Amino acid sequence: MLCGLKFLNDELGGGTILGLLWFVLLVGITGMAIDVTDGMAQGLLDEPRDRELTAVQTKEEPTLTAEEPVQTFEEPVQIAANPMPAAVEPVQVTADTIAAPPLAELRIKFLTGSGFAPFAGESLHAGGMITDLVTRAVNTAAPEREFHVTFISDRSAHLGVILRDGAFDVSFPWYKPDCFEPEKLGEELRILCDEFEFSNPLYEVSLGYYTRTGNPLIKADSHAGMFGKKLCRPKGQFMFGLDQNNLTAPSVSVETAATAIECFFRLLRGQVDVVSLVKTKADAELRRLGIIDEVAEIEGLQTSLTLHALVPKSNPNGQAYLDIINQGMASLMASGKWFEVVAYHQSPQLSLMN
Repeated sequence: MLCGLKFLNDELGGGTILGLLWFVLLVGITGMAIDVTDGMAQGLLDEPRDRELTAVQTKEEPTLTAEEPVQTFEEPVQIAANPMPAAVEPVQVTADTIAAPPLAELRIKFLTGSGFAPFAGESLHAGGMITDLVTRAVNTAAPEREFHVTFISDRSAHLGVILRDGAFDVSFPWYKPDCFEPEKLGEELRILCDEFEFSNPLYEVSLGYYTRTGNPLIKADSHAGMFGKKLCRPKGQFMFGLDQNNLTAPSVSVETAATAIECFFRLLRGQVDVVSLVKTKADAELRRLGIIDEVAEIEGLQTSLTLHALVPKSNPNGQAYLDIINQGMASLMASGKWFEVVAYHQSPQLSLMN
């Protein structure tokens, strides 16, 4: 502006028009510069506002229209840092891992022997007294349960592989030894105490000792009075009644005979000193032979023993089987049927038949 005034006041005034033109030109250029400068400044001021608005607008939720379906989202699923599955260890299949059938569906496998009249024998009526009682007990307590009875005369094999290997479930009849005094027991009886469980008593047995009438042994009141003597027992009879009373070698000499009758014949011939036998069996045989007056019982040595069913402790269902027998026996005794069965098998007529 000052420059333009200078031109207007120029000497000679000849350049007045030219100076005016220069003045106009200078004003125009200056205005343009100011506009450009103001525009640049305004742009710098407006630029952050535009960016801020743009940033805010990008955060706004989109407006939904009727044509656009509403999307719903479930809760996020947590993904493990290592999504790969862990290695699965192989499972070894054994007899224990295979599902066993329900107990109610298992068939009970009973094992007994022969040659133990009147209690057990394949040729005896109903298999003998104890066989009759056990089967009646099962039919009473578990009438739907199936079972089978097998007779194997070698009773020592019962305690061996036959029972412990699971071929059979329950064996009977067995005397229950005094397990509180194991030092008085033989090897077989210690096995009974250590490896088997017993049922409740099925029957109480009186074990008698017999000698010839007039023999001084009749007055014996302790088993020690028989030391040095010869005893006879029928084959198949249990020996532990002798074991518990120390009536074993070398204290005494024990012989076995095929039958009780043969033992009594040896007694009468003087080949043995004493016959050891269950009283019910002895009474029946003495009547059958007609030698009641020639043979006398040593009453001071009479011993009471109980007969039981037994199961291996290794049998997982063993106690359940004993429970069935125990429950059935209790019912038979409460109803009086137990006494009827025992009386029947002890009857002289039946003894003669056996």
